[in-house]
Amino acid sequence: MVDLDYSRLPLVFCGTTSGDIVVVHGRTGVFQFTVPGKPLPLGVTALSYVRMWKEEVFCVLVGTGEGKVGYYTITRDVGSDRKVTGIMKLREGKKQWQDERESTSITSISKIGEGNSFFVGTKDCKIYRFNMEKWKAELMRTCSRTAIRAMAFPRGTDELLVTGEHAMVRVHNLKQLLEVRRYIRVNRTCKALAVNHDGTQIFSGWDDGTTIVLGFAPKDLSLSELYRIQCTHKQAVTSIDLTSKSDVLVSGGDDGQCRVWRLVDDLDTRGKRLRQGLLLYHLTSQTGPITKVQVSENDEMCVSSSVDGSAVLYELSRGLKKGGVKVDLGLTSVSFCSNDLHLITCGGDGKIYFWEIKSGECLRIVDGCSYGGVFCLDVEKKDKKLFACSGEDRLVKLWCLDEARVSHIGQAHSDIVLKVKFGPCGTVLVSGAKDGSICVWDVPKVECG
Repeated sequence: MVDLDYSRLPLVFCGTTSGDIVVVHGRTGVFQFTVPGKPLPLGVTALSYVRMWKEEVFCVLVGTGEGKVGYYTITRDVGSDRKVTGIMKLREGKKQWQDERESTSITSISKIGEGNSFFVGTKDCKIYRFNMEKWKAELMRTCSRTAIRAMAFPRGTDELLVTGEHAMVRVHNLKQLLEVRRYIRVNRTCKALAVNHDGTQIFSGWDDGTTIVLGFAPKDLSLSELYRIQCTHKQAVTSIDLTSKSDVLVSGGDDGQCRVWRLVDDLDTRGKRLRQGLLLYHLTSQTGPITKVQVSENDEMCVSSSVDGSAVLYELSRGLKKGGVKVDLGLTSVSFCSNDLHLITCGGDGKIYFWEIKSGECLRIVDGCSYGGVFCLDVEKKDKKLFACSGEDRLVKLWCLDEARVSHIGQAHSDIVLKVKFGPCGTVLVSGAKDGSICVWDVPKVECG
C-alpha cells in the first residue's frame, strides 16, 4: 500500500499466479488497472513497494516463480476518456537478477530501512541481501528442506561438517554457522559420506549405486567431481568408510552386500593420470539392506549392520567373515568401541546392545528411546568414553560408554533424528533430522567411571 507517499490515492499492488500485478484502490477496493502487458513467467510470487519516484510513478520490487528479481516502475495514467491504465517497465540500469547456479521461486522480499538494501528469500531456503545501488546480491543464509541422510567430518577439526541430502552435498563452517560449498546432482539423493585422511576429497554414495569422489577446484575451491566408482552397488549406496590412509574403501548397499575397493592411480589411454577403484571382495553374509559399515582403527577389520538384524565382522585383508551378532529386529547402526574389543548396536526395537567381539556374547541391553526405534549412534573417537544416539523420540542422548548411563539429553528437533556425529576433536556433536534441520551441540565435560 502507498498511503504515506500518495495519501490522495492509496493503492494496493497484488501479485498473481498468472504473472499480472493487479492494482486496486486501498480504501474502496475499486479495480484500477493491471500490468504488465505481457505476464511474467511462472507468476508473481513476491512483491515489495519501495517508493514513489514521481507523482503517479511507483517503484516496486518484483520476484517471480522463475527465480528472477526485478526493480520496476509502475506509472498510472488517466486518459482523456478517464480510463485508468498502467505502464510497467524495468528501472534504467537495473536488469533482472537470477542466481546463476540455481533458479527456484522467489518467496519473499523485505526492505531494510528506506529500501537502499533488501532481503530476498527463495523456495530452496536461501536468503540473499541485495545492494540497491550496485544491484548485486550476497548469499547470507542457506538451509535444507530435505532429510539429512549422511554426515562426515574431516580429520583433525570440528569446524567443518559435510552433509548429504537430496540432490546435494554441502560443506558447512560450524564456527560461523554458514554453508561454504555445495555440490548439486539433480534428482539423486546422497546417502553416504566419508572424507579422506588429508581432507582433500569427499567420497559420496548415491541412490543410483554410484560413488562420486569430490574435490576442491584450484581456482575458487568450488566442489567438483574428480572421478566415479560406477556401479559400486546394484542399488543405492547406503554407507561408506575409509581406512586410515584412504587407500581402501568399504561400501554397503541396499542390495545387502558389502564391497571392498582398492583406490589406485592409473593411466588412461591418453597417458593422463587416472584415479579409480578396483573391486577386491564381495562380502555377502547378510540378506537385507546394509545400514552402516565401519572400519576398525587398526584397519584390520570392518563391521556392517543390516535390517535383517545382523552385524557381521570381516577381515579386510582377506575378505573373510570373522564373526557376527544377531537380534530379532533390524539394526540401524553399529560402531566399534573399547579399542575395537566391543561392538555397540541399535535398532528398530529401541534397544542398545553391547557386544564382546571375540565371543559374540551380549554384555548389556539398555533402552535407547522412550518410544519407537533408535536410528543412529556414534562413539566419540578421542577419549572413547562417550557415545550419542537418537531416533524416533527426537531426543539426542549423551551416554557414558562404560556405565551405559545417560548423562545429558538434548531437546531441539521437531522431527525424527536420522544422524548423529561427533567431531574428531570431541568438542561438538551434530545431529540431522528428517525435516532437514541440523543441530550443533557443545559436548560437556562428563565424569565417567
